[in-house]
Amino acid sequence: MKFSLITSFYNTSEYVEKLYNSLLSQTYQNWEWIVTDDFSKNSAKEQLLEISKNDSRVKYIDQNFKQEVYYNPHKFSSLDSSFVMNIGSDDILYPKILEVYKHFFMLHPDVICMASGAARFHAADGSWRNYLYGDDRNLNSSDHRENIGEVEDMFGKNIAWRHTPYPTLDFNPNNKYQKRLEDLIILLKLEEIGKLLCLNRNLCDTDVREESLSNNDDLMIGVDEIVTKTHKDIWLDVDARRNNKSFYSMKKIFTDEFDFLSMFYYGNMSKSKDHCIINLLNPSISYRQQDVLKDLYFDYDFKTYDFCPLTPYNYFIIQSDEDFNFLKENSETLIKYKNLIISTPNPLFNYQTSPTKWDDIKDLAMNKVTWSSFGNNSWMRVFN
Repeated sequence: MKFSLITSFYNTSEYVEKLYNSLLSQTYQNWEWIVTDDFSKNSAKEQLLEISKNDSRVKYIDQNFKQEVYYNPHKFSSLDSSFVMNIGSDDILYPKILEVYKHFFMLHPDVICMASGAARFHAADGSWRNYLYGDDRNLNSSDHRENIGEVEDMFGKNIAWRHTPYPTLDFNPNNKYQKRLEDLIILLKLEEIGKLLCLNRNLCDTDVREESLSNNDDLMIGVDEIVTKTHKDIWLDVDARRNNKSFYSMKKIFTDEFDFLSMFYYGNMSKSKDHCIINLLNPSISYRQQDVLKDLYFDYDFKTYDFCPLTPYNYFIIQSDEDFNFLKENSETLIKYKNLIISTPNPLFNYQTSPTKWDDIKDLAMNKVTWSSFGNNSWMRVFN
């Protein structure tokens, strides 16, 4: 089952080698990479042509107009491909993303389109931030959003879909505002054919470049308003879907455990190629939560309640008084762990909102700890 991976480079020649290396590191290697230079001002084309000479899976396309490849992937992908996936030129894929997508496409034959529910963004100032896509990722959500970009953001990152059946798109390369909506158009067309599935896993890093649109709000002033007026039919279609509860395209199998799962977005675990052991230490872990984790992280071995400081990834999730008391009773043991992640999806136990709870175990709470924010209520402490 082959993936056709589509990337259009525009003034991002510095990412060519990084992205290609992330493809070479994939645990699933049945792919082709269809690439083009989108009329850049730098040397991306030369680099891509050189790679294509040495790797027959890499196919360079000369375009007739900007973003032709990106918006017409089926025109250029192989007929024997099973899946199509658009990859941003500044994305670095984690080693298991293709393996994970293939697994869930096979597991759910009714799913036509898939995405990951989180991404880690490397900001221009050197900092990292973790972005979680909305808890309700349905395109027909009743939660009205004014910004066009947020409609597709409701779904996820690294969107991939089955090669067939594929909807016919009427893309006009001369309409610059239609480009702003093309990802959304693809999603709306796909959800008429099959189910959409968002995985609660972080499967890539993304650089936020200084010159990128997402880092230059001034470049986007007024664009959404123009697009909305120009394409009222598309916008009304989105609203109609949101208000039509009988039209429900999302396949929700993980979202009920969203807060619980968010802690697993953090850390190097997602970047590992290995079949590692994940150790869940807290006593309140439910069978439902264990099943969700084992399904979602099928490529890892899960243990529960196993005191083994050498286990590669040890997680402790404070969901209740039972968990917190257990943490206090075993703090001297747990502080010895190198790879320990403590998450507090329950705000009652959040160090920021309830610091006095942690008075007796400040060493555990603050020693070698990095704080990160996840969602509205979820905080985690990561031991280095």
